Formats: sequence, C-alpha cells, structure tokens
Amino acid sequence: MINFKSKTFQEYYEYVYDYALKFFHYSFNLSENSEEEYKLIEDDIDTIRDYLSDDYFKLYFGELDTLEKLFNNTNIFNKYKDFIYIRIRDNTEYNKMKSIIGNMNVKIIVEKENLNSIDNIDNSIVLQVDNVKDLKNSDLDLLCGKYKITDVLVGQYVQLSINSMDYYNDESKRFNIPNKNGKYDYYNIEKNCMISNDIYNVDTYKKLYNKLVSLVSNVNADDNEYDRFHTVYMNIVDKIDYNYGGFGILDNQNMYGGLINDTCVCEGFSKILNQALNLVDIDSMIVNGIDPNGGEGHVWNQVKIDNDWYNADASTDSIRRRKGLSPCMCLVDDSALYYKIDSPIAENCNKTYEEKQKRL
Repeated sequence: MINFKSKTFQEYYEYVYDYALKFFHYSFNLSENSEEEYKLIEDDIDTIRDYLSDDYFKLYFGELDTLEKLFNNTNIFNKYKDFIYIRIRDNTEYNKMKSIIGNMNVKIIVEKENLNSIDNIDNSIVLQVDNVKDLKNSDLDLLCGKYKITDVLVGQYVQLSINSMDYYNDESKRFNIPNKNGKYDYYNIEKNCMISNDIYNVDTYKKLYNKLVSLVSNVNADDNEYDRFHTVYMNIVDKIDYNYGGFGILDNQNMYGGLINDTCVCEGFSKILNQALNLVDIDSMIVNGIDPNGGEGHVWNQVKIDNDWYNADASTDSIRRRKGLSPCMCLVDDSALYYKIDSPIAENCNKTYEEKQKRL
C-alpha cells in the first residue's frame, strides 16, 4: 500500500490496492492547482514508478488542459515520456498537444474510427478498437504502412462499481458525454477517464487475432445463435485452464495468457469469450461482481441469445470440466450466481436458457 501525498492521488486512489495500481490508469484530474500540489504529484509518481515494473507503469491523460498544467509545472514528461499515453480524438486536439509538448514522441491513443480525422501524425500510436472483428491483420498491416502504430488497445469494459455513480456523473460532465434517455454512456465515459492494460504490441496483436479466429473456426455461420454460442463457449471451456496462481499477473488478466499459454483467470476468460462471440455475431458484454461474504471479486459475461440476456461464466465451467463435472454456469439467470452483480451495465437475467439441460 502506498501512502500518497498529493490530493490528486489521494482522491483518485482512495480505495487503492495492489491490483488497482497495476491495472487502473486514470486520466489525471487535478484536485488542486498549486506549486505544492505539483511537487507532491511528482513525488507520488516517482513512488509509483519505483513500485511498479515497466509492464504496469502508465501515465494517462484523457484531456489536454491537465496535461498542459503538469507539463509546465512538473518534470514528469522528461522523466517518464516512454510511459505517457495521451488520448487524441481529432485534429484540433492533436495540434493542441503538439503546441504543448512539441516534438516529444509520447504515445497517443486514437480510436480506429478517428484516424482519418487527424493530419500528419508523427507520434507513436496506440490504436484502440472495441472488437478484433473491426481490425483484421490485413487491415492492421495497411494502417501500419501509413501510420506509426506500435500497439493496439483492445476493448474497454466498465470496471467501476455501481456505487460509483457520483464519479460517472463527474466524468460525463468533464468529457462532455451526455446521458442518453437518462442513462450514462458508460463505455465512452470509461474510455475517456481511464485505460486498461489490454495493450498489445502489433506482433502480439496479430498472434492473438489468429488464435481467436482459430478458436471459432469450427462454428457454422448458418447455425442459430445458441449453436454458435455453444460451440464457442465449449471451445474455450475445454481449451483453457484456470490459473489458480495467476491473479494480478498481466498475461492472465488480458487475452494473452488464455490464447497463448492456454491458462488465465476469470478476467482473461471473459475478454476472450467476449471477442470470440463478437466474431460469430453474438452480442455479449463483460460484467463484474463481488463475493457476498466479503471475498474477492469475479468477472464473467452476459450473452444475448434470441433477444434474451443470460449469464455465462466460462472460468467456473472450465474448473468444473477439469473435475469431470458438467458446466453449470452457461446461460443461467441471476439467481444461479454466487457473486452479487456490481456492474452498472449489467442486464437483468431473469431466466435460464430453456434448452440448456438437454444441450450441454
């Protein structure tokens, strides 16, 4: 546990623990604009840098006003430029960033759909896509021929608790993301306010893409939704082992461990299932929950089959398969869950798929 000195880090990491420091990279939001606060922020960043390895250390800026203040009042850009990530949405933002930091080659995060709206990019680019279906390896090769793309950021799932509504409200105003029909646009808020560690270099992304394509290669495109889902689900449950010692290790939390090493933890399972289902045109999302008895959290998927939503917990069923047991957490209702849902995007799953018992 780190005892932060600055108000900025105290507020951002009020409930911090080791996992959050490694995997949650919040956009800076200054709590106080003073010379003393800048000094304390720099001290806190130095402490975090000493605490984390290169794989986990990242400094993320979701907007440029705060970046400008920290650039002018701290030395963190000179010390840690290789670990700085700046979200850029359009040409105006890119030009403003260049006017602030000059030719410093920090990494900029650009969503694939926004690339064409930015002229003459000479920075290293982390290309963000929600789904690998939208970035085939051939597409990536073409883009790499035009831009200096070094990494790909895949997806972004809402990791914040339903108890964080005040935070969502503040961030939606900060990034000018309006509510839609009274609901927060959680994905866009999450993308703007933080980045995850689902960042892969170009060569690794290509390997992961090929593994995902191979994982769904036996799916018949003409099958109904259930059959397509069931084939993908069982491919994952049968292929990937749960890694009991893998919590908090980067490869096991993203897709790398499960697809390359055939082992990961629940978060890895959920990300792989989410991307694989997208490849076969099945709607799914990643949700999280908490142990009602005060234990650790858990991550799984919700899947839409025939216009109804169901829970699907591949990591739990992988464990059961290794014990010679049948899957029991495939397309089930909320009452079947041990964990209490703690995700603001979760659907109410009111029933178990009617064919589940006879098909598994």
